[in-house]
Amino acid sequence: MAGQIEEIDPQDVWNKRTELVIIDVRGPDEYEGELGHIPGAKLMVLNTLPDRIDEIPADKTVVFVCRSGGR
Repeated sequence: MAGQIEEIDPQDVWNKRTELVIIDVRGPDEYEGELGHIPGAKLMVLNTLPDRIDEIPADKTVVFVCRSGGR
C-alpha cells in the first residue's frame, strides 16, 4: 500500500535486499564507519532528504536505515 510506514526486521531486509531500495540516512562517518552499511544502500543524510525527494522512487518499497531507528 502506497504511503504505508511500518518497521521491518533486519533479517527481512537482508533477505529481500534485491527487491528493495535501501536508503541510509546516517552521516557519512557512520555509513563508512566501523558498523558499515548494507551493500547497495544509498547514502542520503537525513537533513538532505527534502532536497533529494525526487531521487526516492515512488513505485518501489523503500527502506530507510539509521543506527537505532530514531531518525
